[in-house]
Amino acid sequence: MKTPTLIVRLVGLYLVAHNSLALVQAQKVAAMNRSMGLAQQQIVGDIRMYAIAGLLLGLVTVIFAGRLARVLTFDAGRE
Repeated sequence: MKTPTLIVRLVGLYLVAHNSLALVQAQKVAAMNRSMGLAQQQIVGDIRMYAIAGLLLGLVTVIFAGRLARVLTFDAGRE
């Protein structure tokens, strides 16, 4: 595995880990505060959506790390 691919894959793994923990924490906050107001519920919903989007981005980054590393290092022309 080349260094750029390794770096991209590690960034993807970081995104997966960080956003999965954020998703778990958002679930815990929602479970603890059943009497939250509408504004707090919207904030928790936004956090949940950003965590899901980051989780999906991290998974795509891990799966396609080689191709993404070639694009990011301007090495897409070589096969």
